[in-house]
Amino acid sequence: MKKNNITNFYCENQTLISVDSNVIIFDIPEGVVRITPWCFSDCKYLKKVTIPKTMNFINYHSFENCSNLDNMIIPKNVNSILNWAFNGCEKLQNVIIQNDNTEVGYGAFNECYNLTYIESKLTRKELLKAFGDDIKQYNNYLQRNRDIKLNKLFRYKLQ
Repeated sequence: MKKNNITNFYCENQTLISVDSNVIIFDIPEGVVRITPWCFSDCKYLKKVTIPKTMNFINYHSFENCSNLDNMIIPKNVNSILNWAFNGCEKLQNVIIQNDNTEVGYGAFNECYNLTYIESKLTRKELLKAFGDDIKQYNNYLQRNRDIKLNKLFRYKLQ
C-alpha cells in the first residue's frame, strides 16, 4: 500500500487498483493511466478527486455511489467516460468536461439527482444517454439548469 494525502491505495503497472474507502480528497498519482472499475465505488466520504494528465479515460463504475462527491473536473486528456462511471453520486452538482470531444457512456451520470451543470458540448440526445435514458432525471436537470440561468439573469438585471 502507498500513501496519498494520508490515504492508503494500491497501484500496479500504471493502474490504480484500490483506494481506502474512507478517503476524502484524493489526487490520482501522475503516471497512472487507468483506474480499475469500482476503484472508488462506495467511497462515501470522497469529496474531491484530481485526475492526472496521464489518464485518458474514466472506467466503468469508477466513482459509483460516491455520495459526497460534489464537483468534478474532467481534464482535456480524458477522451472517454465509460458507462455508469458516476452512477449514484447523489451530491454531484457540477461537472466540467474540458475536452469537447469526450465521449460520455450510457448512464455515466445516472442517479446524480443534484446535478445542475455540465459544461461540455453534449447534445440533448447524448445528455439523455448519460442519464441512462431516465427521462425524469433528464427533465429535472434541464429545469434546474434553466432556473439557475434565469436567476443569474434576474440578479444581473436588478443591479
